[in-house]
Amino acid sequence: MDAVGERRHAPRKGVTLRVDYVDEGGRANIGMARNLSPGGLFLEPSTTLSPGETLALAFSLPTGEPVKGKARVVHRQNGGVGLCFVALDQTPDESLHRLQAVCSVPSSQEKPPARPGIEARRHARKPVAFRVDCACVYGGRRGGYVATGLATNLSPEGIFVRYAQELPLGEIVTTTFVLPSGEPLRLRARVVHHGKGEGAGLHFVDIKENPDAARLLLTCCQ
Repeated sequence: MDAVGERRHAPRKGVTLRVDYVDEGGRANIGMARNLSPGGLFLEPSTTLSPGETLALAFSLPTGEPVKGKARVVHRQNGGVGLCFVALDQTPDESLHRLQAVCSVPSSQEKPPARPGIEARRHARKPVAFRVDCACVYGGRRGGYVATGLATNLSPEGIFVRYAQELPLGEIVTTTFVLPSGEPLRLRARVVHHGKGEGAGLHFVDIKENPDAARLLLTCCQ
C-alpha cells in the first residue's frame, strides 16, 4: 500500500475549500471540501458520483499551495462523497508533508479576524455549497455582467460567494440560486465586503419585501 493510502483513516480537519474535479465520464464540475486529512477529503454537493469511481481533482490548501491528483469515491453520505487519495502529482513524501502540516494546525488558529465596518449579524451563517449567479450593472453602465460563484455560507440576511472578487464594493446585484431544499430564489443584494482572495459577502436588500423568501431562508438556516 502506498504512503497516502496508509493514512486514509487519519483524523480529518474541517475546511472549506473549492475543489475542481473531472469524473470518469470526462465531465468537469466544482464542489467544496468540508474536511481534509492526509488520506482524503469529503466533497459536497455530489449527487452523481458513485463509490468506486475515480476522479481527477485539483484544489489549493489553506496555505495557498496547490494540490492535484486522483481520488477514489469510497462512500456517499448526506449529499456528499468521501474521497480517498490514490495518486498525487507531488511525490508521496512531499504531498503527505503538506497535508499533515495543514491538518495539524488547530482550527482556532485559522479563524479569520473580524472585518472592520461590517455590522454585527443577527443570525449565524450556515455552511452551504451551491452555485450563485450575480447579475450586476457596473456604475449604471448598460449591458450588465453576470458573475458566477459558489456560495459557502448563508443566513436569512445574506450570503458569501466564493470566487466573486470582481464584484465591486457597494454594487447592487441580483442573485439567483437554488436552496439545498430545492426552492429557487432571486434576490437583490449589496456587496458589503471582500474576503481576502476568496470572494464577496452579500447582504440581501429586498428580503423585507419577500416574506416567502425570508421564510425559506430562515427554515434553511435553522
